[in-house]
Amino acid sequence: MTEAAALEARRDAAFLRYGELAVHRNGAAVARSFFNPRLPRQAGEVVGLLGDLALGSAAETRAVLDAARAWLRDRGCTTVRGPVTRNTWYGFRAMVAGFENGPPYPGEPANGPELPAALTESGFLPFASYVTWVLETPEAQLDGTRRQVARAHAAGYRIRALDPNQRDAELRAIHHVVLNAFDEEMNYLFHPIDLEEFALVLGPGALAAATVWLAESAEGEVAGFFYTYPSRYGIVAKTLGVSRTHAGRGVAALLTAAVHEDAMRQGSIPVVHALMRADGGSLALSAHGTGSGAARLLRRYAVFGRAA
Repeated sequence: MTEAAALEARRDAAFLRYGELAVHRNGAAVARSFFNPRLPRQAGEVVGLLGDLALGSAAETRAVLDAARAWLRDRGCTTVRGPVTRNTWYGFRAMVAGFENGPPYPGEPANGPELPAALTESGFLPFASYVTWVLETPEAQLDGTRRQVARAHAAGYRIRALDPNQRDAELRAIHHVVLNAFDEEMNYLFHPIDLEEFALVLGPGALAAATVWLAESAEGEVAGFFYTYPSRYGIVAKTLGVSRTHAGRGVAALLTAAVHEDAMRQGSIPVVHALMRADGGSLALSAHGTGSGAARLLRRYAVFGRAA
């Protein structure tokens, strides 16, 4: 078994501690379905998930999607969403536009236009939308957030890079922030996971390959983080989290400024505002830069859904 396959098996095992999964095959088509009793109900609906879809012929693909829906119905699901692998801590979304804009960056959906077409042909419709913008001049973001950054500094917050020599302690601090930053109301299909599974989500070496900025309060508490890594398009600004106990104090703007200042130190390279919910708070913060005319829309994505 390869290292990648072993990691996926461990991730499945972690998910199976609280959920169920099934594999559906028909000819060349394959899909996996996931039942997770921890998922919050959406307007009273019981949501099941499907992901890891490999396309076959039109008939084969419809057959595995129908089998996935039937399996989820048997477990009480009334709605199916996808593509989602296990849950939204792992890979989810399908690319729906921007295929012509170059190969995917790490962490981005890598599907072709055939996937959204196959989902649509099987009765799935876009349910939640996401975008990636590339900010060509990082200075544009800084110009729009100076007031919030000053407020954070005045309150005693400071920025530091993750300490690789304290990996376990830093990972615990980031996990604590995540559980206090995200919730089911603001983050689609969110549910908490323990530290062990959180480490599996990141995978071995993920923190070493990334640049993670941490915001600390005057008392030394980690109040937020920004997880970033390099790509062919520039710095990928992937995940921003601020604990709710520190919200409204300019901490998100302070972390965002740290990422764009890092880009400037590297020669004003672009910053990729990655995989943002099209109607979410991250997009609003990002708009300080993307609304400046210095950004280009790289790609659009969607989570699809239909009745089970």
